[in-house]
Order: sequence, then C-alpha cells, then structure tokens
Amino acid sequence: MAQRRLLGCPGLAAARELRHRRRVLRPPLPLRRDGAGGGGPADRRRGHGHAHELAANPPTHEVEIRQRTSWSCAHGVQRWNADCGCRTRADWHQRWRAPLREALDWLRDQIDPFFEARASSYLKDPWAARDAYIAVLLDRRPDRLDEFFAAHARATLDDAGCVEVRRLLELQRNRMLMYTSCGWFFDEISGLEPVQILRYASMTLQYLRDLGGGHLEPEFEERLAKAPSNLAAYGDGAEVYRRLVAPAVVDLRRVVAHFAITDLIDAHPDDAVYAYRVRRLDEAREAYGATALRIGHVEVQSEITGEAREATFALLHFGGHDFSCALQAWEGRAAYERMKTDLLRRYARYSLADMVRGIDEYFRGEAFGLPHLFLEERRRVLARVIGTVLEKHEETYRRIWEENRKLVRYLRQADAPIPEALAIVARHVLEQEALAELGRLEGPGPLPERVYELVSEALALGLTLDLAPAKTHLQAVVDRALDAVAVAPTAEGVADACRLVADARAVGLRFGLWGTQNRFFEIWRARLEARATLVPLATELGFKLALEAP
Repeated sequence: MAQRRLLGCPGLAAARELRHRRRVLRPPLPLRRDGAGGGGPADRRRGHGHAHELAANPPTHEVEIRQRTSWSCAHGVQRWNADCGCRTRADWHQRWRAPLREALDWLRDQIDPFFEARASSYLKDPWAARDAYIAVLLDRRPDRLDEFFAAHARATLDDAGCVEVRRLLELQRNRMLMYTSCGWFFDEISGLEPVQILRYASMTLQYLRDLGGGHLEPEFEERLAKAPSNLAAYGDGAEVYRRLVAPAVVDLRRVVAHFAITDLIDAHPDDAVYAYRVRRLDEAREAYGATALRIGHVEVQSEITGEAREATFALLHFGGHDFSCALQAWEGRAAYERMKTDLLRRYARYSLADMVRGIDEYFRGEAFGLPHLFLEERRRVLARVIGTVLEKHEETYRRIWEENRKLVRYLRQADAPIPEALAIVARHVLEQEALAELGRLEGPGPLPERVYELVSEALALGLTLDLAPAKTHLQAVVDRALDAVAVAPTAEGVADACRLVADARAVGLRFGLWGTQNRFFEIWRARLEARATLVPLATELGFKLALEAP
C-alpha cells in the first residue's frame, strides 16, 4: 500500500482496533507521514492525523468490506457466536458464546413484537422513531424532546404518553446495547464485557416487565444456564447473571434508599442521583447515642424516561456500617402522618426493638442497607465510617509510635525484624502525617520538605507509604500551575510546574499524566511564541516536540 501511494496516511487498523491503539498513540500526538506529500524537512518531521491527510488527499478509490468477515477472527464472524478457537488462553473454551447469543436472540424476539405493537399506538413509525432517538440521547434538553415528538408522534402526547414512549425507546436502546461486540470477544462469560451486555439485557427485562410485557427473567436465566463458564466458582451463565448482574439492577426504590442513606451521612440539598432527580417533600430527623432515625416523603424522577413517583421511607442507623431503610409507595398524607407520628413516638422511648417492630408494621418488603448504595457512594460512606472509627484510635496510634520510635529504629539498625504490630503503627502515623502535609499544599512550588522527611523515615524502616489519597488534591494543584502557565508562560511558572510533577514522582505519587499532557499540549499549540520556554515542562511530561510552528 505504501509503495503504490494509494493512501497518504495509512492507518493502524479499522474502527475498533484504532480505538484500542489510541492509548498507545495518545492523541493529540499525530500519526507520522514519513514524508508523503513531498514537503520539506520540517514537514517530514511533523506528523499529521487522518483528518488533515484526507483534506489534503481526497480518496480516489472506494473499498467494499467483505460480508461476514472481521479483523480479529480468522473464521469470519464466528467469534461472536461460536467456540471458534480465537482466544487468549489456550486452556479455556468459549462454548458459552452460542448459548449466550441464543439467549439474547430469544429475548430480542420477545421484545420487538411487543415494542412495535405498543409503540404503534403513539408513533407513526416505531422503527424510524427508534433510529431517530439517537438525537435525544445526545441532547436530552426539553426542546429536543419536543422536536422529537413533533416529528414522530401520531398526535400530541400528554405527560403519561411521553413517559411511556421514552420507556419503550429505552427498552429498544438497551436491546441494541446487549449486542455490544466486546461481549463475545474474550474467553470467559463472567468477564467484564459479557457481564456488561448481560446488564443491558437485565435493563430490557426490567423495562419489559414494567411496561406489562411479562416477567421473562426466569426463562432467560434457564437459557443462560446452557452457557458453561470456565470457572467452577460460577458454573454457568445463569449463576453469573444471579451473582454479577442482578445485584446491579437499579430501580426507583433503590434510588430513594441511596438518597436517604447518603443524606444521613452527609446532608445535601435536593439533587441528582446519577440519572435520577430526588426532591424531598417532607422529612423528620432524630438521633440519640450512636443511632439515628430519618423519616421522609420524596419524589424521585428518572431523567432518562421522565417517569416520576412518590415514596415514603424510614431509615434507622444503628451505628457504624449498619443501616436499615424501609420503603413503600406514597399512600396519602393521612397514612404518612400516622406512620411518622407513631415511629417518632417509639424512637423517643429509646427502645430499638420496639422501633424495628414499628417499621415492620408499616413497611412491607426487603429493607435496603449499605450494600444497596451505588458503588462510588458506598465506598465514600464506608470511608467516612472507617474514618470515624480511626479517629477514636488515632491518639493511641501516635502514643504507641512516640513511645516506641527509638526502639523501632534500633531494631532496624540491628537488622532485627520489626514486629508487625509496630510496623503497622509506624506506617499509619507516618502516612497520615505525610497526607496532612500534602493536603496543605495550595500553590505552585516544591512539596513540603516534611513530606520528604517522612518518606525517608519510612524507607529507612523498610516501609512504603501509600500516598494515593493525596492524588486528587495534588492533581488540582498541578492543574492550577498549568493554568498559570497558560495565562503567562514565564520561566518561573514553568519551573514551578516542573518541580511539582518531579516532586510528586519522587515521593511515589504517580497521579497519571493523561489529563496533564492534554492540557499542556493545548498550551503548546496556543503559545507559539513561548515554546522555547515551555520545552522543560514538555520534557518533564514525556514529550519530544519540535520548536517549529505547525
């Protein structure tokens, strides 16, 4: 291809593979032309991307893609439905692929007739509307929705009709997402990619059930049971679904529980909970000892479908990580006030047993706890809980360290093992002090000298400090230093930014350079006159850039 000069800029591969290669190329670093086009020396040194090359050299040939072929499978497209042998581990099979494909095809065949029949009541052409729905996905503003319904609805829809149509379209969207290519690409059905497409399938089952299309999950699991896993811990696709997919299902009840528990730990105003918006309509809070009670009435609305419901909850925190949140649909003001008054009265008696019985009397179904929180918030709440526990013992740790510091140093000098208990105490105290020093860093310049002293002391004891919790704060400091360089690219500002990056690396804080490199490259392109000044920072960030203007 290069000899015939049919293309001025040969790519690494088509479509999907090129996306994988971006981590290697790290755009905006460009592809090289190797002198194609006849430019001078500077042109040959400078790379260009596909957009530049296509603009300079319009296509002269049309290429037809051969049907039922793929770049990653020597067997056509068997990688997506058969145990074809294309795998990364020789001792594993992909006999799960065909049953997984068959299960999804069966589910698709249940969804499509239901969608067409139900959506035809609202839409002129359900399938054309489904295809056009991409415009709404890219821009969910109300005026965009209005334009969509004006173009595709048979008649003006009321709020309930709009919600119904959006739920039907989300049913179809997840139906298509469950065929995402990478779901079949690797070796094991319990891997990240197959689990993700099964989560899309789970969403379709949820929408289908809520829309009145039937409860198909049991039969879907039966079909997944025919998909064998390579891992004895899972056995088959049905067990993968039950253990890795079902616990991730989100509905309005789980959103309310998430809101109630996180708000008890860290009070916040009415706000978005990922793709939902929660509005509090009433609440009551009480606490005594290590326990807390919260009773509330909220409205939760999906920003994806517009569906909104009211619910009431009673949340009892027993202390630590032990939460119990009971939920039910809104049953009216009188029922809510009666429940709230009674539970507050029981709680005032300081009898948790009576309180639990009262909650059971008013609320039916399972109670929600910390495991039902979305992962990021669950970790944040647990960090708060653990932090509270550690604070109680922080003084004890410091006292043990101060009383035994000389002994620990002597043990190290004498080449004697440091008892694990003392090593844990030493690491914790030194780590917390170093993190506190890093947390006080605000402006550009070197890291506090005390950080180096603490890291050196830990190394002398054969300990390694985990300073990862400071990454986010340090990244913000580096970003501010780059912002200052962007405004005024002086040698002093560049030196400050270089020192920050180098110092972070020196103490083992590798906070990741992707965002920093992209930000710097924007400055490099915008500040042509200051490139000579910027070279040290370019080098510190791993760039090798020519000084010529592009």
